[in-house]
Amino acid sequence: MKSVLTAIAGLALVTSAHAQLHETDVILETGTGVIETMGQVEGGGFEPGCVFSADITAGSTNDPGFDNFNGTFGTNQNVYLDIVSHLRAWDGADWISAAPTQIRITRGFDGPVFSPSEGGGIAEGFAVSANSSGKWHKHFLFTPVGAANDPVYALELQLRTDESMPGTSEPFWFVFRNNADSVTFDDAVAAARTGLGTCNA
Repeated sequence: MKSVLTAIAGLALVTSAHAQLHETDVILETGTGVIETMGQVEGGGFEPGCVFSADITAGSTNDPGFDNFNGTFGTNQNVYLDIVSHLRAWDGADWISAAPTQIRITRGFDGPVFSPSEGGGIAEGFAVSANSSGKWHKHFLFTPVGAANDPVYALELQLRTDESMPGTSEPFWFVFRNNADSVTFDDAVAAARTGLGTCNA
């Protein structure tokens, strides 16, 4: 009986822990010594991933966000969201440069950071600190600026700290539906998973 109660209590703790995370956010882990990006899998739980999607509505979106458990980062540790490369647009068959459109990232009064031009290198983000418990649950505002009339955009990102641990994440992608129908968007997300990054998202 005691073992049954222990098992039930353990399951309740796991369920409660997952309930504390926003499952539509990118889940972050640092147990391997680097920042890892995780996505929810069907049936619950999370696995490594590098392609995440969201809809742009009313000209911008603050999704996806980032979430993690207490202790993932150091107390009040600074974390930065960098834009790794130029913005891509989906033309119905391939990912091409979205120029002259850029993505602008802000968070409250912080920023802006703009996606770089092609070959322009990394656009470094601004510091956003974890809380006193080492939790970093954050949302940024992503806004396409310029022509901004492509159906789908893809933005390459990375997360880093200004300390040796945890190390910088592998690049990951946010795919934004701007004005695409569901079929076009699904095709674009699938192409991002097979063509923009080597991951199992």
